[in-house]
Amino acid sequence: MSDNGAQTIEDLNQERMQEEYLKTLEELEEGQLIEGRVIEGTDETVFVDVGYKSEGKIRLEEFDSPPQIDDVVHVILISKEGKEGQVIVSKKKADSREKQLLPENVFSMMFSKPGEKTQRL
Repeated sequence: MSDNGAQTIEDLNQERMQEEYLKTLEELEEGQLIEGRVIEGTDETVFVDVGYKSEGKIRLEEFDSPPQIDDVVHVILISKEGKEGQVIVSKKKADSREKQLLPENVFSMMFSKPGEKTQRL
């Protein structure tokens, strides 16, 4: 805000950017399958940017092979905020859900009887 109390264009742009950021936070829901980008990796952990206020941390063992920086991965949002304020995500659960959504699995689910097991995950 300027000295005379009027909002400047810069103030309005800042306010609009904050509103847009908050909207993206509201759009993410726990249990949702989301896309993330690998931003860092260690010998044990992969950090994934999912567009939230902090990165998700995934154990390297959830990957078939170590991902590269900027690789796109699908994860399930387990919790928006863990004990230490981080986003909790799971690649293993995302892989399982994607497998369920393959055309041959959807077809068998559509034509199975209610309560009948169609496959074991």
